[in-house]
Amino acid sequence: MNNVCQVCKKARATVHLTEIDSENAEPTEMHLCEACAKESGTSTKPPPGAAMKFATSLIELHQKEGGARTGKTIVCPECGMSYQEFRIKGRFGCTTCYDAFESGLLPLLEKVHGATEHVGPAPTAAAATEGAQPALQRELVELRRRLKSVVDEERYEEAARLRDRITEVEKQLAEPDE
Repeated sequence: MNNVCQVCKKARATVHLTEIDSENAEPTEMHLCEACAKESGTSTKPPPGAAMKFATSLIELHQKEGGARTGKTIVCPECGMSYQEFRIKGRFGCTTCYDAFESGLLPLLEKVHGATEHVGPAPTAAAATEGAQPALQRELVELRRRLKSVVDEERYEEAARLRDRITEVEKQLAEPDE
């Protein structure tokens, strides 16, 4: 990227334009300072809806790349959020999204954090059961998190099943010899 205005060749270029030639699809770039951009009639503000258009183009690109490999778009069966929506928003719609997007989530976690499993200090709920198996500790934390969510959603039958499983896991953690 050029740092100096291509018109006045003095000021710092802050407006960067790219025009695509319709005949041969070749891009032409122009780097202007704000004064020269205004003088030429070029707006220095992004057009309305530019961010949404950019996000949409990213989704389409991801669908072409990832969707072409899988042949389908991944959608959470619980809340209806697509994997592409998650990538844009940066947060899930519900707890089921973790399972629904697992195939895309693991490489993403690997890329961002360098690992797919937590290697830092144990969460306080799991740390309370000293000497217990790490897999059971992780399961207990996840079960408690899911229980809270299910109760908030007033899905009491599922909450009862989760409560029973939490009791089983707590017993296993209390008596690891069995």
